[in-house]
Amino acid sequence: MSFQRANFPVTLKGKDAARAFLAPSVIGDRSGGWWVAHVDEQVRCIHLARYPSEPMGADDALPAGAILGDAVRLGSAGLVLASPSSSQSELATRGRLTRELARVAESVDVTVVDHLLFTGGHCVSLRGVGLL
Repeated sequence: MSFQRANFPVTLKGKDAARAFLAPSVIGDRSGGWWVAHVDEQVRCIHLARYPSEPMGADDALPAGAILGDAVRLGSAGLVLASPSSSQSELATRGRLTRELARVAESVDVTVVDHLLFTGGHCVSLRGVGLL
């Protein structure tokens, strides 16, 4: 399912701007999944989409193929990811999945700008804590 919530592109420079833009979507989404803001070279959101998780053992796998397919179709320069979390212990797993996506994204000239993890009333930037 795809969404675009602004009549003009919203600039997502910095954690606070990204958190303010993505929080209403992520916090209101009880089904989990991954929210991705596709951004242009000026970090303006050109498209916002929710991608369901792909089962992968005990972890929820990041649907990298769908995300990168959209990135190529949209001409995205970067991606800002956001996802809900039930605990702080998911940081390492989400960090690993996001780093894998970042490595693959490089092959199509797309940068993973950040991944915001929403836990309760808190928001953690995986880039900010050194996991990206």
